[in-house]
Amino acid sequence: MKNKVEHWAIVKPEHLEEPALVIIDKTNPGTIYWNGGPSHMTHAKYQILEDAYVDSATENGSNVLDILELHMYQNNFKRYEPANQPLRSEGWLSPDGKVYFCYYGEHRSSARIITAKYYGKIVDNAENFLENKLWLKIYADGLMVRGDWKQECTQKQIDAMGWLCGAENATPKWLERIKENIEYFEVIE
Repeated sequence: MKNKVEHWAIVKPEHLEEPALVIIDKTNPGTIYWNGGPSHMTHAKYQILEDAYVDSATENGSNVLDILELHMYQNNFKRYEPANQPLRSEGWLSPDGKVYFCYYGEHRSSARIITAKYYGKIVDNAENFLENKLWLKIYADGLMVRGDWKQECTQKQIDAMGWLCGAENATPKWLERIKENIEYFEVIE
């Protein structure tokens, strides 16, 4: 069977704020396939930030794709920086008390980006990876959990929960849930 080498790239599409990992069509470079899947864009205008020709069916090709994805997240995703003001939003709370907000329903993808940026690796289940490192998932209603439902956290996380109570857009339900978290979690260090 003949190897299938594809042109993978980190591109910055003209119309998007953040870059994307894509396959560039060999016969029509104006067509890009998002994450190598069937979803694509024709007549795309973009800047190539980094690229490689990859046979993704091989172990080496898979490693090259992981490296490209890692570079994309480490160098280009500015919105996954620690929050500087409290906000009623979904996100992640690190063991050192830093809050990383994400959009609704984006825990999985934001976990992958956070894992790449701050741990320097691409893992298959980044949510579990973070939770095993004592990260807490923050839901839109203020509920905070780890995937194993262990109610353990650090003192810095408790302090950050108190900080979140100062969110200007906080609702009474949000504040109630945050306060329940503070009472419910057991501090470990």
